Amino acid sequence: MPCLRSTASDSTSNRPLNFLDEPANKTQDRGFLRDQLLNVFFPAHDSSAIGISDVLFQLARHPDVWQRLRIEVLSIREPLSFELFKSMKYMQSVLDEGLRLYSPSGRTVRECFQDCVLPQSEGKAPISITRGMRIDTDWHAMQRDPHIWGQDADDFRPERWEKIKPQWEYIPFSGGPRICPAQPMVLTQYAYILVRLMREFERMENRDPEFAFVEEHRMTKQSKKGVKNPIVLAHGLLGFDELHLVGKLLPGVHYWRGITEALKANNMEVILTSVPPSASIEERAAKLSHDIEKKAHGQSVNIVAHSMGGLDARYMISRLKPPNVKVLSLTTVASPHRGSAFADYVFEQIGPENLPRLYRALQLMRVETGAFSQLTTRYMMKEFNPNTPDREGVKYFSYGAMATPPLWSAFRQPHRIVEVEEGPNDGLVSVASSRWGTYKGTLVDVSHLDLINWTNRLRWLIWEMTGNKRK
Repeated sequence: MPCLRSTASDSTSNRPLNFLDEPANKTQDRGFLRDQLLNVFFPAHDSSAIGISDVLFQLARHPDVWQRLRIEVLSIREPLSFELFKSMKYMQSVLDEGLRLYSPSGRTVRECFQDCVLPQSEGKAPISITRGMRIDTDWHAMQRDPHIWGQDADDFRPERWEKIKPQWEYIPFSGGPRICPAQPMVLTQYAYILVRLMREFERMENRDPEFAFVEEHRMTKQSKKGVKNPIVLAHGLLGFDELHLVGKLLPGVHYWRGITEALKANNMEVILTSVPPSASIEERAAKLSHDIEKKAHGQSVNIVAHSMGGLDARYMISRLKPPNVKVLSLTTVASPHRGSAFADYVFEQIGPENLPRLYRALQLMRVETGAFSQLTTRYMMKEFNPNTPDREGVKYFSYGAMATPPLWSAFRQPHRIVEVEEGPNDGLVSVASSRWGTYKGTLVDVSHLDLINWTNRLRWLIWEMTGNKRK
């Protein structure tokens, strides 16, 4: 294998440096380089999102703190900056208290490379540390020690920071030469999110019957409760929730395989829906509504929809308005909100004179046909979108995808057709057509089937059928 290296000439070129450049100049030890990468990855693993989520958990349960902090937030002016946030005394107290109680990284482990002696406070004997000894520091225990923080050490009380200035008793980002270099960025992110929320919302209400914070220790320490509202997964054209090719004798094929498991592993309640594979949007939306009402049991839900599933969800929310289904948000992934040029191409190739015969043949095979013409650009732009406005109170988000299919890919021809008419696409749906509501971003080198993990599934199937085994 080629070694990892960075030369002096590289450092003076226009090539952007990456994290491995500097350590690779000092050593070619792959174990050392891997450890350096992990040392960056572990603390960055969702820690900022977890930390601010834990602060919001407490603010929802302490409306007095929310109101006092909001008064401070409303008193500041643009532009927002690190220096401005640092000058907000109560903001800093709230963040410090949240990190004291729920620091995402609650410990450090170090190995002693040479014999040494650690001094203690006056009157106590020093501690002898020998080479090879491992030192495990538990910040969590120290930052909740009642001898340091008082008998209410387990309570969320930002006001305590108005009278104390701890040093090594409070180290959520470690300290000394090993202090986390991302500390200013993380605190700025926390403060920025709180400022934006408090400018938008007058109050935050806790609707969780369980008041206490329940911890879960994984790569980081986080709330065990996860997302409170169920996530509804809505499949696309010709989709399903679970497909049994030979009855119930063998395990079924899952449309959302791997995705469902990942969400459940993070303590999220997942609702799978199943609508008629190729029926009209109206019929699919009615079935979607029925499934959510039956399985959500009155809970508000967040919908994540792939491909045509996003159109079903939009129609249900906007036009059907089911009284027993409360949707908080809809996130569409590669949904053809403006139709697909490939659908236009297919109908043009079939020709209007041949379409009735084709539909009759499909209906004889019990294949519904209502969906196909509704995926054309004309139908979506001229009929569906003007008559399906977004519903007030529901948040709309979207993602797109783009890929360049290889020569042997079934997406090669559709991709070329869509690219000529609409630009970058995932093989069926363009990035431009995917945009709806707040656009969250474009997934690069991801095909329409990659989005639901099907490509990886097929690769492994072929791999195993040819006598290979997963390692």
